[in-house]
Amino acid sequence: MQRIKTYTGQAELDYTIWTRNSVFLFEAKQIKQGSIEYYLDIGWHKFAYAGVMFLNYQNLDVYSVYFLRLGRRVFLFVFPHLAFYKEGIVLNDNKHMTPEKIFSITLT
Repeated sequence: MQRIKTYTGQAELDYTIWTRNSVFLFEAKQIKQGSIEYYLDIGWHKFAYAGVMFLNYQNLDVYSVYFLRLGRRVFLFVFPHLAFYKEGIVLNDNKHMTPEKIFSITLT
């Protein structure tokens, strides 16, 4: 068992799902008013603060997932795993700013 680094600052993280080799960090939004464009600020950079907690884990891929609900429709945007370098997360890498997978689910 490995202790997760304690972080006392702001971390906007709604959910996590752990698997044997990966952790998925979820940011969830529900559109209640306005246009969808307002809610499409889906940059993976929103997960930087939460993701740094997993900096010291070896062999663990950390993925950012943006969950967006629009009525009965749910969109999941899955970004490439976070890249760590020394004591932080690699920023401004274009391949990390584009979702790797996008799923659309209609709830009944």
